[in-house]
Amino acid sequence: MSWADLDVKVTWDGEDDPNDPYNWSQAFRLLTTLSLSCGGLVNTMSTSMVAPSLPQISKDLHIGTFTTQLTMSVYLLAYVFAPFIIAPFSEMYGRRPAYLICHAFYILFNSLCPVGKSKSVMIACRFLSGLGGACGITVSPLNSLPLNTDVDDRYHLAVWPFDGRYLAN
Repeated sequence: MSWADLDVKVTWDGEDDPNDPYNWSQAFRLLTTLSLSCGGLVNTMSTSMVAPSLPQISKDLHIGTFTTQLTMSVYLLAYVFAPFIIAPFSEMYGRRPAYLICHAFYILFNSLCPVGKSKSVMIACRFLSGLGGACGITVSPLNSLPLNTDVDDRYHLAVWPFDGRYLAN
C-alpha cells in the first residue's frame, strides 16, 4: 500500500462543531494566535540572543573566535534544515506531537548549553536546540491561518519571521 492509496479527510461534525477553529470565539482565536506568536518569537530570538555573549563564551570555554562563531552558526544550520523533517512529521502524526517533541528538544538542550563545560557539548546542544526551535516557523503559521479569517493573512505571514530577530538585537 502506498501513500497515494490512502484516502484521509479531515472533517467536522457539522457546521456547529466546537472543535472547528472557524467556530471559536474571537477572544479564544486571539489567545491562540498570541500563544503561537510568542512561541515563534522566542524560537526566532534564540538565533540572535547568543551573539552578545560570544566573547564570554569564548573566554569561559577557552576557545577561539572561529569555534565561538560556530556555536551560533550551528543553531542556524539546524533551524534552517529542520523544517524538512518537522513539516512531514507534523502532517503524518499531527501538529500536537510535533510541538511537544520540538519544544521538549528546545527546552532540554537550551538548558544544557550553560551547564556543559566543553565546546563539544555547547555546539551539540545548540544544534539540537535549533532542531527543536524550528517548530515555531514550521508549524505555527499553519495553525494560525484558520484563526485569522477577519484579516488579510498575507500580512500576517509576511511579518511572522521577522519579529524575534529584531527584538533580540
